[in-house]
Amino acid sequence: MRIFLVCKKIILSDPTVHKYINKELHLYPIVRKKIYYHDKGEAHKVFPNLINQEFSAEEINQKWCTDFIYLFLTDG
Repeated sequence: MRIFLVCKKIILSDPTVHKYINKELHLYPIVRKKIYYHDKGEAHKVFPNLINQEFSAEEINQKWCTDFIYLFLTDG
């Protein structure tokens, strides 16, 4: 469509052309659902649950818990 307009000596930007195509001609892009092809395998490392969801402690700093799965470092 843009090339056709340039041949007719009508200069419009790409967003303007898309706007008119959507509003005037009622032509909208078809967005398909992405299909992810990955296999769900077994976990790489499974550690035992030592705390067993009991987070109450008798003293301060007796139990610490963290999740470091999404820890991004500068060196990769």
